[in-house]
Amino acid sequence: MVKNKEKINKFLVFYNFMKAFILATIGRKEEKGGALELAILEKIRKMKEVEEAYLVFGEWDLLIKVKEIDSQEQLSNFVINKIRRIE
Repeated sequence: MVKNKEKINKFLVFYNFMKAFILATIGRKEEKGGALELAILEKIRKMKEVEEAYLVFGEWDLLIKVKEIDSQEQLSNFVINKIRRIE
């Protein structure tokens, strides 16, 4: 049996100088009681680039505050190579 992998599938990124905020959605939410969302949140909170992360309600599922960044390219690499690859 192939286990379904969950990935974050929608992003909105705001950044100003050295701080960035990312709003993200979680594609599939089948586990009861928010277990999937909490597991993804904990993975994100453990990333060295993340200063704070929260579950939010509404159109978006996650609010992620990124630590100081040097460039838009660094931020893009973080989103593409780390956030989008969460399973």
